[in-house]
Amino acid sequence: MTALPRWARITAVLVAAAVLPPLLGRLDPGTFDGLQARVLGLGICMAAAALALNLVMGYAGQISLGHFALVGVGAFTAGVLTSPDRLGLPFAVALPAAVVMGAAIAFVVGLPALRLRGLYLAVVTIAFSYAMEQSIFRAQAITGGSSGVEVPRPIVGAFTFLRNADYLALLLVLIVLLWVVDVNVTRSKLGRAFQAIRADESVAASFGIDVARHKLLAFTISGAFAGVA
Repeated sequence: MTALPRWARITAVLVAAAVLPPLLGRLDPGTFDGLQARVLGLGICMAAAALALNLVMGYAGQISLGHFALVGVGAFTAGVLTSPDRLGLPFAVALPAAVVMGAAIAFVVGLPALRLRGLYLAVVTIAFSYAMEQSIFRAQAITGGSSGVEVPRPIVGAFTFLRNADYLALLLVLIVLLWVVDVNVTRSKLGRAFQAIRADESVAASFGIDVARHKLLAFTISGAFAGVA
């Protein structure tokens, strides 16, 4: 029996992710459209954040202990853009904006990675996370202070994801797409360069790998993933 090509398998998974949760939610709302769907959705968000962290730590070998601040950057970016009390823009605009902001802030945080490594880099990322939590994330004008920002359910076209099962389907599609990007990156020349840097930066440089550039790329791509999360 001939195996399906990779693109066909990915398409099948995406279709299943988009169709099964709403279908099950309507067939058995008490089981698939309540708290269980919401908890699974939160788990998927955490998985997306883990993918982001794994890319910079697991593949590139750069220690980041403040990565969830980048998740907060994406969250507040989406909140400010979509909140009815703020700009009220659609989800289709907020998601790319969260990606861009996550990547941009991660680029800035990654600049110290050009000269730091190990525990020194870990201290910088912890300091970044603490500084964001104590300043930007508490700024009334940006994040609403302690009350936060009201984020409405996503609207794609004429469809609003009001049901938890429908929202779960959207999250499943996004995590599958993130996983596909992650696999393609790590299997590419870029991913092999990340792994070489993780193994030994000096040896990687001797093989012509621009270590500084690739470390900064790892932080930037990881920040984009965190923005989605």
